[in-house]
Amino acid sequence: MKLARFRHGGLVRLGLVLDHGIVDIDAHLADAPATMLSLIETFGQHKGGLSALHQLPADFSLDEVALLCPIERAGKIMGIGLNYADHVEESG
Repeated sequence: MKLARFRHGGLVRLGLVLDHGIVDIDAHLADAPATMLSLIETFGQHKGGLSALHQLPADFSLDEVALLCPIERAGKIMGIGLNYADHVEESG
């Protein structure tokens, strides 16, 4: 299941990304959380409803929307870079 935040028509929405486009979660789930973080925290409650959205036609094609970072204002972002062969070998 691929979830995304996206902008369409000036509004930021949550979406379910499918091969044929994106389904607007807010438009199809009455109790949809307002933020991606809330959706992740309550995923167990919404999993069935989200799974049912896979059967719907896309509300928008991916080129009609602007995909945004998944979580607005993330607390921490961590990364690791293996930018040369010796470092890759050291890291295993």
